[in-house]
Amino acid sequence: MRGYATVIASLIMFVVVVSAASVLFVSGVRESARISEAKQFREYVKSQQKKTSVELLGYEWNGDKNTLLLRLRNGDVPLDLNSIGVFVDGIYFGSCSTLGCNESNPDGKLLPGEDLNVSVSIPFKPYRVSVTAGEYGVTALSADLNNWHAGCKYRRLVYVSNPSASNLTGFQIPVDLDGNFDYSSASSSQILFTGPDGLTEIPFWVEYWDVSGQSRIWVRLDVPAGDSNYAYMYYACDSTPSYTPSDVFLHDLNLVAYWPFDEGNGSVAYDASGNGYDMNLYGHQWVSGIRGKAIYLDGGTDSYGIVYPFNGFPSTQITAIFWMETNDTNNSGVPLSYASSATPNDFALMNYRSLRIYVAGNYRWPQLAFNDGTWHQLATVWRSSDGNVSLYDNGAFVYTNTLSDGNTITDGGSLVVGQDQDALADPSSFDPNQAFIGTIDELMIFPGYLSADAVSDIYSEDYFVSSYYPGHLLVRRKDPGVSVSVRPREAYSYGG
Repeated sequence: MRGYATVIASLIMFVVVVSAASVLFVSGVRESARISEAKQFREYVKSQQKKTSVELLGYEWNGDKNTLLLRLRNGDVPLDLNSIGVFVDGIYFGSCSTLGCNESNPDGKLLPGEDLNVSVSIPFKPYRVSVTAGEYGVTALSADLNNWHAGCKYRRLVYVSNPSASNLTGFQIPVDLDGNFDYSSASSSQILFTGPDGLTEIPFWVEYWDVSGQSRIWVRLDVPAGDSNYAYMYYACDSTPSYTPSDVFLHDLNLVAYWPFDEGNGSVAYDASGNGYDMNLYGHQWVSGIRGKAIYLDGGTDSYGIVYPFNGFPSTQITAIFWMETNDTNNSGVPLSYASSATPNDFALMNYRSLRIYVAGNYRWPQLAFNDGTWHQLATVWRSSDGNVSLYDNGAFVYTNTLSDGNTITDGGSLVVGQDQDALADPSSFDPNQAFIGTIDELMIFPGYLSADAVSDIYSEDYFVSSYYPGHLLVRRKDPGVSVSVRPREAYSYGG
């Protein structure tokens, strides 16, 4: 009996083992299927994640209204608008069906390259935003918003819009602050600017700062064509960088004198450089110029402008730039003449029908004509060290040679516009055959030998002289109609 029982027990054990093995085998098959399915799902999500990309173009946090504004751009895959979800600091705030979403092409779809503006109401300052998109909610964007420049208590977003078809690279932007700015929070020495990441500092220059009125700061920023960009102005900062106008503008050029001829009336053309070389005018007419007003001289010997004595006239290097327009074919008109005690032709440009350049009594004869009835910007540069003299017409190089190598121009003479001087500051010496007939505008005298780039930019770009920075011509990119707005103040949420 004992042997029989042992056999029966063994049979039962075998059945149990076989049954258990069968169960384990079936379960293993099912588990393998689930693992395979999960792996396929993960691979699918990964492939979608590679395709699906959303770019954060910009954002704005409005602390007064507790609102985060996101500007997104879709990447490579068309997305259903309601498949887009927004997480802020790890908290899900909803999809476009519940959030304020404004698509660039309202059709419920966000196609590649299309933009989406999303408004999220949150009770706290955001530091990180994530955007999920697509059928399975893959993470299409994860961006750090903790971009506050250390050591500064406040900032304002400067929003710049470029409606033109030109990409603006290193564009000089005027940031204007009005009387509503919280001047009590910081001085002009406690500010700095960053790019749209909120951290990377960019050059700026405070032109003027008036705590009871308006202030102007210039900042350099790239703005794409037909698009916008952002900068942050931080203030109440512990430490700030030191920049000069040379860091912001295309050129910061030392200037002896500048006559824009924009008065429009009277007999004085004021020196806009701030150096006080005002010009007395005789027998002139005020007309429209290449930039604002200009003076027209009629060809009589009583029609001219004069500065005398001209103490501080350049001696070893000089650049003279002006605009002229004439169609006269009779006179050998002289647009510019500087006479001194040394020689009546110390520096002069004579005969617009066949130009001659005089320096220290000597001359070169480019034999170029400028009397075709169109505007010409003539720029003449000369230096004593090697005698190099060059001429530019409308920003383009047209002539070079050597002239008066090692010589100098004598100071204290008289500068005359529109006549040749055969004697120092003596109108009775004017020759009627050399009287200028036509229009003169935007006359500038520099104490240095300007580069070809500087001459070209003065012609093709924009420039101005600030009364807060006299004796300097600042050259900036020409403004195609950019708009600039300064948004409400943001306060640092901690540590300040």
